[in-house]
Amino acid sequence: MNEYTTICIFPGPLLETTVGEDVNTMLLLNLLSGTEYSVQVTASYPTGQSEPLLVNAKTLFLGVSGLSTYQVRPNSICVQWQPLLHATLYRVFIQSTLNGQKQEVSLGGGASRQCFYDLTPSSQYQISIHTQLQEMEGPSVSITDMTLPAPTQAPTEPPTTEPPPTIPPPKEVCKEAKADLAFLVDGSWSIGDDNFMKITRFLYSTMGSLDLIGPDGTQLRPPLT
Repeated sequence: MNEYTTICIFPGPLLETTVGEDVNTMLLLNLLSGTEYSVQVTASYPTGQSEPLLVNAKTLFLGVSGLSTYQVRPNSICVQWQPLLHATLYRVFIQSTLNGQKQEVSLGGGASRQCFYDLTPSSQYQISIHTQLQEMEGPSVSITDMTLPAPTQAPTEPPTTEPPPTIPPPKEVCKEAKADLAFLVDGSWSIGDDNFMKITRFLYSTMGSLDLIGPDGTQLRPPLT
């Protein structure tokens, strides 16, 4: 036996490698993650070649699983995933699909979550994770979500109380009037706030039209309720 010829068949160009007769193992590099390959081994002799041995194998998928978002807010999004065994590094990206705003962070192989801040409300973002295993990097695993709308400010309510009415100047016809006046006012809750304010304005207006209040003019008794 002189040599062995190893042929690796996969989607794309054919990869062929020749090794010496004392070699019985070989590491095939630069393959695709999570891809099934057909590997064919043929032994070469001075008199010819043996029948090929064929084996099918699938490379390890270097990507996280269970990718999901949580704690989605107007200015932030958090993402979590199931870590990949033996992973050495995660590269995590977030990018706005609207204006291209992008953030990137590198995490250790034991990480399983990451939060991004300073985002734009009501905007769609794509979060992607690349897993590295030593010198190899797997394909991107992505998820898309949208930040919440910005909270609206509560409207400013007008004051519920009205200022007291202004007392008008005395009227000419009432300047010389002399009388004893008494007011009877319904102060129960059933008349309502609006009607009570009307009564209050009436009392202010009536007293303001009198020129002289006292023993020498008009005498008033306090309102009776």
